[in-house]
Formats: sequence, C-alpha cells, structure tokens
Amino acid sequence: MNNNHRITLNTNKNIIVEFTNERIIPASGLAVVGALLGKSGFIKKLNRMDITSNRSQHQIKNGDIVLTYLGMLCMGKPYFEAVHEMDDDKDFYKTALANGLVPVDIDVTPMDNSKSKKEGVSRTYKGFDGYAPVMAYIGTEGYAINFELREGKQHCQKGTVEFLQETIKLCHKLTDKPLLIRLDSGNDSIDNVAVLMDTGCFFIIKRNLRRESTDDWFETAKQYCQHVTSPRDGKTIYIGSDWKTVISKQFNKEFILRTGYEITERTIDKYGQFNLVPDIEVETWWTNLGDPDEEIIRLYHAHGECEQFHSEVKTDMDLERLPSGKFATNALILELGMIAYNILRMIGQGTIGGRAPRQKRDVKRRRLRTVISNLIMMAGHVTMHARQLIIGLGKSNVWRHIFSYICQKYAVTNA
Repeated sequence: MNNNHRITLNTNKNIIVEFTNERIIPASGLAVVGALLGKSGFIKKLNRMDITSNRSQHQIKNGDIVLTYLGMLCMGKPYFEAVHEMDDDKDFYKTALANGLVPVDIDVTPMDNSKSKKEGVSRTYKGFDGYAPVMAYIGTEGYAINFELREGKQHCQKGTVEFLQETIKLCHKLTDKPLLIRLDSGNDSIDNVAVLMDTGCFFIIKRNLRRESTDDWFETAKQYCQHVTSPRDGKTIYIGSDWKTVISKQFNKEFILRTGYEITERTIDKYGQFNLVPDIEVETWWTNLGDPDEEIIRLYHAHGECEQFHSEVKTDMDLERLPSGKFATNALILELGMIAYNILRMIGQGTIGGRAPRQKRDVKRRRLRTVISNLIMMAGHVTMHARQLIIGLGKSNVWRHIFSYICQKYAVTNA
C-alpha cells in the first residue's frame, strides 16, 4: 500500500481511494482471445516469416507484434500507442438459412477519415473524404469472411469480380452448402452474374434501373402481374417476375435471367394527402432462385442487416478512422480487424443462453460493444500460485459464470 496515493472522498460513507500493489487487470477477457488464437497456427506462421531489414528492433517477433495488436483491437483500441496502457503489468496479456442456403452479404461501406492526409483518402459517394472498403459476411450471425480496403473515390464495381472470386473460394473452404450471394445495386454488373453462375452460387442482386422507364415497368405490372395487394387506401403493390436476356462483355457469355420486381403506386400519401400525380416506386432484382417472389424480396431485405455489422466494425471496434498514414498499413490493420471481429463475434455467440444476465428480450446475436465491455474489459485479480497464473473474478461480476463457460468451451485447461 502506498499512503502517498490515498484520497478520502467527502461522502457520508467516508470512502477512501488508495493505490495498492495488488495485480488487478482491466481486461481479463483477453485470456479467451489468446485461447482462441492458440488453437490455430496463425501466430506460428507469422513467426516463420522473414523480418525486413528496415525493422528497428529485430528481436521482436512478427507474432508478438500481431498478437499484441489483436489484443488492442479486441478492446476497441486500434491505435498502437494504447499498448502502453499495459506497461505496468507486462506478465499478463457458419449458419445456414431455413432453405439450406448459406447467405454471403457483400457491401461497400465508406469510412470517414476527413481532415487527414492519409494515403488513399479521397471523396466517397457519401460526400466526405475517407476510404470505401468492401466487406463480406457469411452466415446469419455476421461472421466476416473477407475485407478489402479501397480508396474513397474508387467505384464500387471496380475490382469486385476479383473480390467475388476470392470470397467464394474462402466460403467453400468453410462450408459445402450452397451459397446465396446478396449484392446492392452498385454491383449489378452482368460480369458479377457471370462469376456467380460459373461457380454455381445462388444470388439476389438489386438492379439499378439506369435509363429504364418506371412508367414502362408500371404498365407491364398492371398488364401481367398476378399478385396485387392494397395494404391501405391509396397504396397498391405489384409483385412479380419477368425474364431478360443479358450479356457479360468481360466473359462474353449470354444469360436469360429472372428479374423480380416490386412496384408501389401511391395515390394517397401516408398522411392522407392525395397526390396530384401518382407516385410510382420500382425495385427490381436479378436472381436465379426458384422461390416465390415474396420470399425473394424477404431474403433481399435481410441483406440490410449487414449495415449493423459495418457499424460494429467502425463504431464498436473504433476502426472507422484507420490509424496509419500509409494505405498498405491500413489495409493490413483492416485485415487484422477482421480477425479480431470474428473472435469477438465467436465469444459473443457463445454467451447466448446459459447463465448470461437477463435481457429485456431474447437475443440471437450479441453486439460487439457488449462483448468488449462485459467480457473483454472484465476486471480480474491476478495472483501467482504453484507456478500458475490465477485470475480471480469478483462475486459482484454477473458475467463470471458465462465467462467460465466460454473458457471451458474454447478448451482452456481446467485445474
């Protein structure tokens, strides 16, 4: 105990704050992160890599650097300077849909890096300066399968054919089940369709109407559509499918594709105001599924869930403003962020059910912010006994039982 660092708070209970020499660490959950990484040969492979001649400290292994940084990322601290917070204690530190298809959601998400001079930062389609990485997630629980950093000004279709091919290969290493690839309208190129058809994937791709007339689509729907509903006065919805012949210029192939559509006519707005001219909204999709039109629409709307995954990467892990001024370094950091993201996702999914604290409602996926705050940044009392490092969790910690379960689940050795 050090009496030089003792403060008495002016409260009714006369609370005293003091410094002690006891080892109490703020991030006991990193033990689980280490256990997960230890089950793979990732760090060993890094250590076998050659160290470049311009490395300032050759005695530090590649694996040690990456392992340390992954720990920082799992705490939501992407800036490497945060490692110095641990200087005082150096001794410690694939689900399918109901139809049997495994969804793979691919989307571009701009990252705001305004007021910086980082390499590759430029104007994005969102109207700010930053990067525009493309991210792919597999399964219904949001595991990351492939991230690629891109310059902000890069068109979302540029490089997408190669990204698709790489992502599909990675997915096939994880599952033998058929894949359902879902893409936004910025990636409705027939070249993407050619790749997906060639690899035997199912797909739903929202179409960009470009120069197609909404009035022509509306007239076609009124004439041929068999599924017409009116959810309220002044609103009529037409749902159906058409067939179009398309050509991939890059692969020189011709396809006849199913084109699903949902056309909404509004003569009265939601406030009861009559429109002088009917408001026509047209949404269409490329697909090779044989499901009913309503199911195609439902499956595509589920694609919007990947926006939540983007938010967790950028906000919960604080990776939106990448720390380096060099593009290649930031690309590596994003790749490491994907590994950390999956580790946190795996830990979070392992807490569903069991003796987890009560929630207001049942959850199917635990947000990374919750995992970081409750399971990674978990205070623990560290002691050494019989050549073992023991982490003690207090009885007031309501997450201690689920933490113990996670440790056992991921093959941490029992005493």
